[in-house]
Amino acid sequence: MLDEFSIVNDADKNWTNARLLEKQGQIKDFSTMGLSKLQQIELMKLLLARKEDLDNVTVEEWFSEGFLNSNFYMFWRTIFSFQNWHSALDMKLYAHGLRYLMDGLSDMTSRVFPKYNQCDSFIRPLMTCWKGQGVNIKYETIVTDLELDVSGEAKTATAIRCHTGGGDHTIELGARDMVFIIAGPIVEDTANTWETVALTCKA
Repeated sequence: MLDEFSIVNDADKNWTNARLLEKQGQIKDFSTMGLSKLQQIELMKLLLARKEDLDNVTVEEWFSEGFLNSNFYMFWRTIFSFQNWHSALDMKLYAHGLRYLMDGLSDMTSRVFPKYNQCDSFIRPLMTCWKGQGVNIKYETIVTDLELDVSGEAKTATAIRCHTGGGDHTIELGARDMVFIIAGPIVEDTANTWETVALTCKA
């Protein structure tokens, strides 16, 4: 999959000659981010802010009107589907995780795409591979908590608490089991920003 992904993007690099349009289809100057020094400081303050300071704060509450009308924010919101009423914390998390895309926001050169859609290029092949390896995949399961054994600086997961259509369950973990936690921000929500999924490899 990775080879196909690399070949596709090396052979057909992404680029746009018209990143922004205005006045009924005229190309807008998108050569700069359009952020003043003060607006750059607004962004830096968001990156340095503590999570606790961003609870229930929306993007439009954090940033000035000038920032919200900048080229940068238009690049940002059109790539990541952000709205002004979305969570400022989500924007912070996206910025930390995807900061390597910043240089190519204006011309889309930082964007890469699979040969097909993401489901058919990544998810279906992975699911087929995992099922062939005997992985037990649980659908409609929400991980609600992890039980941890904390000894000094070491933290070891001992159980996964989850909720399914059949109620609440606890999956006990052994010494040789591995737990991979994937945390993803919920863009549409302005308060509850983390959804956690646990992948467990049973020895």
